[in-house]
Amino acid sequence: MKRSELLFMFLLVPVDMAMIVASFVAAYILRTHLHGAETAGWQVSLLDHVRYSLYLLPPWIAVLALVGLYEPTGSRCSFSNFCGLFISNSVIMLFLGIAGFATNDPFFAGAMILWTLLLSVGLMFVGRTALGCAQRYLFQFGIGRKNVLLVGAGAQAALVAEELKRHPELGMRVVGALSDSPRTGDRIKYVGDLSRLDDAITEHLVDEVVVVDAAIPPAEMTRIIGVCSDRSLAIDVVPAALVQVSPRVKPHEIGPLPVLKVQTIPLDGWGRILKRLADFTFALASLVLLSPLMLLIALGEKVTSRGPVFYSQDRVGRDGRRFLVYKFRSMYMEQCDFASGGSKWTTAADERTRITPFGRFLRKTNLDEIPQLWNILIGNMSLVGPRPEQPKFVQQFTEEIPGYYRRHRVKSGLTGWAQVHGLKGDTSIPERVKYDMYYIENWTLWLDLRIFLMTFIVVGYEVLGGKYEYRARA
Repeated sequence: MKRSELLFMFLLVPVDMAMIVASFVAAYILRTHLHGAETAGWQVSLLDHVRYSLYLLPPWIAVLALVGLYEPTGSRCSFSNFCGLFISNSVIMLFLGIAGFATNDPFFAGAMILWTLLLSVGLMFVGRTALGCAQRYLFQFGIGRKNVLLVGAGAQAALVAEELKRHPELGMRVVGALSDSPRTGDRIKYVGDLSRLDDAITEHLVDEVVVVDAAIPPAEMTRIIGVCSDRSLAIDVVPAALVQVSPRVKPHEIGPLPVLKVQTIPLDGWGRILKRLADFTFALASLVLLSPLMLLIALGEKVTSRGPVFYSQDRVGRDGRRFLVYKFRSMYMEQCDFASGGSKWTTAADERTRITPFGRFLRKTNLDEIPQLWNILIGNMSLVGPRPEQPKFVQQFTEEIPGYYRRHRVKSGLTGWAQVHGLKGDTSIPERVKYDMYYIENWTLWLDLRIFLMTFIVVGYEVLGGKYEYRARA
């Protein structure tokens, strides 16, 4: 690890400490100005706040370290940094709240704890972001940047080099590659064969070696590790089987053996639990809040056309399970597709021939989708995910489009990454699958929130303009 990297890792601690103290001071000022009448008899001074914050610094820093917030700054994205700060600071504030309840100390007032939590997360995030920006700025001048030597050739080496080039915030620059069988078509500078490892490290001032060639003999691999160890160089080994698909992997052990555990999709474990909790809470609250609107829509259905208020149809969800998806009926009764599994594909022409005038209003405003909140509540669907399809078309697309069925590894969604990009209705299915697979392989709670907010923008666009769909289907 370079000295500059160690310096920036060290600087995280004093920056966090300064922001913690600043958050207590700012919380005191806000508490005093916003709750002046309430604080007339408050016997806690600004000096007391500073003193308390200094007492809390050691355990606070320890919690931050346990959460893993003192790793190299380039190894954590902004969102994970923010989440880590929020979790660790919430733990500290929880203990302060318990202490206040037990001691009845006015310092631990509820408003003070809330203000300190919000301010500490915000100020510490700003401080860490500024420190990261300073480090990345120095990378532009070569200060702190690591020289990386690749060992291997072909697609694996090209992909690793491209990824490092795409992420300059990592501060890693590829100086060349070693290979006994270099490929002239690769856009990589080859600096010799494997026997030149020692010389190449010296010549190019290498800080880190990345092995991407799975065909290296065990004896040669042992020699490479020995050379790097003698020179105190970090060495990374990229498993060739994992390079092309880029799944998420994490260190794991099988007994005494170190292995890499492949997590084929990120939406698993705690992520799946949190997503389900968020779905349930949102669906329950929305059904309660929207119940008057749903009643008005039901009355509108009964007044404008004959037939049931709701329309249900078989769809395919996670792991190929069938379920009934619910909507407000938007078509004339005799035009509804009640065939088992569905038999028709909705097209632009349906707007003129099959859909009622009130149904056109429901579709334009997307209000016909509200009953799917019930699907979300009972667990058939999620708020965000690939849109569910009819069984007949799932079978057809599975035969026509490679990898189509992989979109059923997660729950279907009320909205999705493909839908907010206009890929819904009579649009390109192969293109839609690409967007669905991107969502599945890159899922985060932040991506769900982003899609949710984008959905409101798309719906607003459709209400004011036209439908953001009905393009030719490939």
